[in-house]
Amino acid sequence: SVAGGICSSSDTVEVTFVQMPVADAGLTDSVCGLEATLAAQPSIGIGNWKTLSPGVVFNPDLSDPNAQISAPNYGSFNFVWTENNGTPCAASRDTVTVSFFKAPNPKAGLDFSVCGDKAALNASPGSFPGEWSSTGATPVTFEDPTNPSTNAILLASSHTDYGLINLVYTETNSGVCSSADDVAVYYSEMPKANA
Repeated sequence: SVAGGICSSSDTVEVTFVQMPVADAGLTDSVCGLEATLAAQPSIGIGNWKTLSPGVVFNPDLSDPNAQISAPNYGSFNFVWTENNGTPCAASRDTVTVSFFKAPNPKAGLDFSVCGDKAALNASPGSFPGEWSSTGATPVTFEDPTNPSTNAILLASSHTDYGLINLVYTETNSGVCSSADDVAVYYSEMPKANA
C-alpha cells in the first residue's frame, strides 16, 4: 500500500507452541521375586519403555506407563521411559532402576517334644542370614538366635508355662525379602521325685 508517498507491506506468520514432554520414570524400586510394576508419570505425548536387558517381558506392552514386568533372573535392571510430543520438541527420557531379589526358603524343622526346658533346634538354613524368635506368652531365650541349630530355653516360672510353644526361624535377603517357617515344640515339665 502507498500512503503519503511511503510504501508499507505486512505479512502474517503463524507460530505453534508445542508443549515439551517431561519424562518421569518413577522411583527406584526393590522387589522380592521376579515380577514388578513400573510407575512412570506421563506428561504429554506418546510414551514407551525400553531396556537393554534381554529377556524382560512387559505386560500388556511397552506403551503402558504402569506395565507389569517379568525379569529373566535376579539382579538390577534399568528401564528408560521416553516421551515424544512431536516436532520441534526433542524427546524426553528418564531412567528407573528396579532390583529383583530372591525370596528365602527356610525350613524350621519337624515338630517335636522335649522333657524339660531346653530344646535342640535343627533348622535347614537357606542361602541367607536367619534368626530365631518365639511367639506366645511364655518367654523363650536362644543360646545363639542366628544359629539354625541352637538351643531354645523355656523360661518357665511355673508348671503352667510348659506346653506347646511355636518357634519361628526367619531369613532375610538384603533387607528386602524375608520368609519364615515355624516349628512347634512341646515342653514337658520334668517330674520331680519325692521320696
